[in-house]
Amino acid sequence: MRPFWLLILLLAALAAGGGYALASWPALRPHTILVEGNRVVTKDDVLAHAAVSLDRNLWLQNTAAMRKRIESIPYVDRVDISRRLPATLILRVTERTPFAVVRSGDEAVVVDEHLRVLAPADARAARTLPIFAVSAAPTLGAGTFITDAPIVALRDDEDALLAAHIAPAMLAHDKYGDLVATLRSGVRILLGDESELATKIPLIDPILTQVGRAGRPIAAVDLRAEHAPVVVYKH
Repeated sequence: MRPFWLLILLLAALAAGGGYALASWPALRPHTILVEGNRVVTKDDVLAHAAVSLDRNLWLQNTAAMRKRIESIPYVDRVDISRRLPATLILRVTERTPFAVVRSGDEAVVVDEHLRVLAPADARAARTLPIFAVSAAPTLGAGTFITDAPIVALRDDEDALLAAHIAPAMLAHDKYGDLVATLRSGVRILLGDESELATKIPLIDPILTQVGRAGRPIAAVDLRAEHAPVVVYKH
């Protein structure tokens, strides 16, 4: 091999020089960055979190780190990153969907179905999204995930009610831990133990339909004893 050492060293030097020249070639520095799919999150916010270096070869930059930084934005669910020759970067953002408002005292935040805190709740969110009213809640900082058991239970209760085409305006636990759903009409549905929801939820719509035909305004439907439902009328 000795006669070839010089040739090998020369080829290695040429490869290293070529690699350096390619890595530092200005044409491979980011010249176009596209942000797609965003509606709530601004393009500037996505770019700020992406922190793309405009002075480095795009193909040598860490897209996994970019993705992690962008997905730290509360409203971002995920981001798909792709590169196109010679130096175009495409950031495809999928945003989270507001699901409910979690309200504890004077504090209220918007969460998605995974209970990630998206933002403080405004008046519009409080009007259009179901409210999970709780006596005490953990830290509700934007970007955090709520894991508090009573709030997780309310989220699951909401899913069960929506599956039955019942959209409550508010869900809460009373002082005994029983579930209370308030409909947008103002009617309160007393559902009792959450373990029995599967048999109680199908009773709601038939009761409301049957009683509603009588024309008397309803204040509440008590389903805590599912075999003996009670309708409370407004005075």
